[in-house]
Amino acid sequence: MKINIRFIGILNKGNSKKTSSLYCRITYNKKRKQFATGIFIDPKLWNSKKQKLLDKVESSEIVNTQLSLISQKINEAFLLLQLQQNDFNVDDTYSQYKGKKYESREDFVGVV
Repeated sequence: MKINIRFIGILNKGNSKKTSSLYCRITYNKKRKQFATGIFIDPKLWNSKKQKLLDKVESSEIVNTQLSLISQKINEAFLLLQLQQNDFNVDDTYSQYKGKKYESREDFVGVV
């Protein structure tokens, strides 16, 4: 199975600067997990096909490097979960990316 990582600009309502929050969307097994990256961009300068900020702004290199690092960390988390050979989902991948330890679902015992 393959993981898909996309970055999406979402315009904030009431934002006077007309910037968009950049969100990361992870898709695995037809399930999605979307989270804010904490990066704000001018939507006119975002190239969605190339998944990067255009080189017209000074901060484009920094932003593009940050996005590359996010993708790299998500892919690393995904590979670590694959190596454990347990069933996992997109939420587990996100948790691993955020530094939370993955625990197999088989280890959980129902509490009555």
